[in-house]
Amino acid sequence: MAQNHIDKTITEIKAKLDALLTEYLSIDSQIEAGMHNDPEFFGSYKYYQFQAKKTELGTAHTKLTNALVALETYLK
Repeated sequence: MAQNHIDKTITEIKAKLDALLTEYLSIDSQIEAGMHNDPEFFGSYKYYQFQAKKTELGTAHTKLTNALVALETYLK
């Protein structure tokens, strides 16, 4: 029973990591498009919003990766 719960948690973490990476890459693409299409985009409020969101997503990804490694190392 406990192993099933651990396996389900690992699967959920992996799905969340995929979602975070997808969102991160989407924001990266939006920044690239903004830089290419708008000479005033760099340094704009929207640019800094995107950068802050990338930082937030990166932090979440790191924390979840650490949790995943711990689960797979010590509980599998």
